[in-house]
Amino acid sequence: MGQSEFANVISPEVIESSIGNSWANELALVKYAPQIFIKDSRPITQGTLVSAVRNTFFQGESGQAIGAGQDISSVGRVQSKENHPVIWRYGSIDENDVIAEIAPKDVAGAMDVNAQYAQAGTEAGAQWLEDSLVSMIEGVAGALTSNQAGSGATATLANLIEGKAALADQGLNLNGGAAIMRSELYWMLTALGAIAQASNTFSGQAADEILRTGMLPANFLGGYAFPMDKLAAAPGTDHYLYFIGAQSIVLRAYSAPELEFARKTALKQFGWVMNLKFKFAAGFKGVSWNAAGSDKLSDLDLSTSANWTLADSASKYVRIARVLTDNN
Repeated sequence: MGQSEFANVISPEVIESSIGNSWANELALVKYAPQIFIKDSRPITQGTLVSAVRNTFFQGESGQAIGAGQDISSVGRVQSKENHPVIWRYGSIDENDVIAEIAPKDVAGAMDVNAQYAQAGTEAGAQWLEDSLVSMIEGVAGALTSNQAGSGATATLANLIEGKAALADQGLNLNGGAAIMRSELYWMLTALGAIAQASNTFSGQAADEILRTGMLPANFLGGYAFPMDKLAAAPGTDHYLYFIGAQSIVLRAYSAPELEFARKTALKQFGWVMNLKFKFAAGFKGVSWNAAGSDKLSDLDLSTSANWTLADSASKYVRIARVLTDNN
């Protein structure tokens, strides 16, 4: 097929509309553990940081209980201000890669070409977002030393439960959330029976995805478990396991990407590339980004614990815990 013919069937508007905000819903965590997210669809108009002020709880100014009917203005508020970094991810999809995925008999169909571009863009955005969220989880968990447990001992139930115990009387807030770990630890815990297949009690989009793929997440200590090898390995045979509570990860402005089609400019190369720019803000409830914002933040920046600091009144109110355990 000639290059001009291919260009004639490309519709950036159709592709952008097809991607929409669905790219963020392709993540395993979003599909099967949507309860861990606080989704905010408000657009990001400018800047490299977005802020949120949270009222953690109310109490009498001297610590006494609040009486029934007491005017709220007469009570002290405990607030936390959080900064969440705005994250940009850029990439390109080559025309030749799209053509290779389309059967020859379908090449003339405009919607087939646009749908293939949309699928490629959706998959790319979802992968970038997942990588960034996993890096953020590593950074936040590393910053909150009070929310860490374990010493690299064999992965027993008592050893793993130490993570929830690290949050003291708030440890139950990790129930109903998710646990992520590298696949070596995930399959070892599955073999030991600690991770069990979940029953299908899902509805809506999660249920549709389960029917489409035939896959279910797995039950593990009051939440759902996911293997993710994007996580950095711990030293030696040790592994980190992360518990993430419900309503803990803030995800903002996961809207359609900006698209631009451009001619290839390299020597002896012809055709088109689709350039994509995804922009979103991400953070953790009760934690604030304390480094400078930038349109070039990397996953390494997000996984650096020094870039995150506690914003809530105590670490135990942040719904995340990290356990160091052994894969034996």
